[in-house]
Amino acid sequence: MTRREGRMERSLAEHREIVRALHAHSADEAETAMREHVRRGRLELQEEVSTKFGGPEPSDQA
Repeated sequence: MTRREGRMERSLAEHREIVRALHAHSADEAETAMREHVRRGRLELQEEVSTKFGGPEPSDQA
């Protein structure tokens, strides 16, 4: 988890999208939303670590 400004709000919106897809019984949409949530969280954490400790810029490849 990261404490970057606005991350909690973005994460909550992502969770809501996952729940919406589950309620709609759309496994494909739920999977896509979950994968995107994990990807975004990973990128934000990489950016935070890079900012604090230096190192390579995060890659959006996954």
